[in-house]
Amino acid sequence: MGGGSYDYVASRTRSVSYQKQTREEVFTQRHLDSQMNPRGVRIRESRDSEEHPESFPIIIALDETGSMGHIPELLIKNVLPDIMEAIINAGVPNPQICFMGIGDCNFNEEGPLQIGQFESSDELMEKWLTKIYLEGKGGGNRMESYPLAWYFADRHVVTDSWEKRHKKGVLITIGDEPCQRILTKEQLDRYLDDGAEADVISSELLERVKEKWHVFHIHCDGSRYGYRYNETNWEKYLGINAVTSKLEDGSDIAEIIPKLVISCYRDAQSIEE
Repeated sequence: MGGGSYDYVASRTRSVSYQKQTREEVFTQRHLDSQMNPRGVRIRESRDSEEHPESFPIIIALDETGSMGHIPELLIKNVLPDIMEAIINAGVPNPQICFMGIGDCNFNEEGPLQIGQFESSDELMEKWLTKIYLEGKGGGNRMESYPLAWYFADRHVVTDSWEKRHKKGVLITIGDEPCQRILTKEQLDRYLDDGAEADVISSELLERVKEKWHVFHIHCDGSRYGYRYNETNWEKYLGINAVTSKLEDGSDIAEIIPKLVISCYRDAQSIEE
């Protein structure tokens, strides 16, 4: 995966056409797509190629519960071309994006973890983004299963950026709830089937993930959803890497995501030099 290049003009043209469609017309999945199902998936790869000799892996994991469906919609209809243009124009020549969907594995969901592929081209990024099943569940337990993205990145992702150059990738979760504190063995068995032997403590998992990834969370609740940032546990987990969207609709992720990616890439470049 990861071939092709990002065409801003083509992507913006499609974003205009997406704007004429409803969310349901854009995100047509009514069940977990078989290609996005992590169960039994052993690996996702971000690899170098002749076309992209120094791939830089970026995971964007999107909350797909009821209150957060507007963020994937915002990306595909408005801001994804701006995000990619800012990243590439800032000197990140070979970004590869993997979109994930995150839900709540405590609510008997069909797809609380959905996994795309790492891609470089606009068409393939959009393919995986629109394959996310906006299940629209979640509930009043005041948490979502964001650590599933960490778990998958830790156990099931390999990158040439790390293996060849010892450069961390960027992992960003986006959502409006606190972080689930424990992933139970039963949940991991059900949704990943990778032989988990015990419950996983999210704080311990995070420390492992941070060895190979710069980990961030963008908190997007907006006043209409009622959960203020200071009522969550994100600062405890991530410190300054927990970022709050300042706009009710979350549209400032168009500026937040490139800033995070670019800063991590430049830090890696300066260390190398």
